[in-house]
Amino acid sequence: TVVTDKGSYTADYAILGIGFLPRTDLFDGQLDMLPNGAIKVDEYMRTSEPGVFAAGDSASIIFNITGKEDYIPLATNAVRQGLHVGPNMLEPTAAYAGTQASSAVQLYNYSMAAAGLTVEGGKVRGYEYDSVSITENYRPEFMLTTEPVTATLVWDPETRLIKGAQFFSTHDDVAQAANVVSVAIAAGMTIDNLAAVDLLFQPNFTNPVNYIGSVAMAACAKAK
Repeated sequence: TVVTDKGSYTADYAILGIGFLPRTDLFDGQLDMLPNGAIKVDEYMRTSEPGVFAAGDSASIIFNITGKEDYIPLATNAVRQGLHVGPNMLEPTAAYAGTQASSAVQLYNYSMAAAGLTVEGGKVRGYEYDSVSITENYRPEFMLTTEPVTATLVWDPETRLIKGAQFFSTHDDVAQAANVVSVAIAAGMTIDNLAAVDLLFQPNFTNPVNYIGSVAMAACAKAK
């Protein structure tokens, strides 16, 4: 039984999503920080103090969905930021391109992957996005086996720019679908661009129209 200030809950398993907070008390009053304590850095990982760099879970990052500083503690961001610090200590030549916050998790037989924002995540940041969801098999039914994939695409209704996507399935490859959408967001693609993009067809791997294309087409139909 899990007991919280909201009540008691009995379950077979409990998954705690506690999250992260930067431990940067040592630099209070010495470096510019976000309200949560993340150290502000520019595209070269430089802090407000000359000669001092920051990277990883202690540092801010540009969230490419909003174009603003944010705190997104992911191992991928930490590694890439760290790789930029080295050369920039000598000369500011390696500008960090920001993040789409792409991530994935597997729970038992289920794979979940995402890039960018959900509609709810957009509202928290003051944006009104639209979304559409589809569920279809990842490859043709004439194959010996196939599994359904649920895909959600999020976009800005004014610009039609892609702002996020989420995928859920027992099919492991949905993680790579999130990578595709991450690249699409970084490239400034619209839902129309994604609906027309060339994705491979081979019945062992996908349908003639990949589910990424299908959800993009559904978005275009909804957005008109």
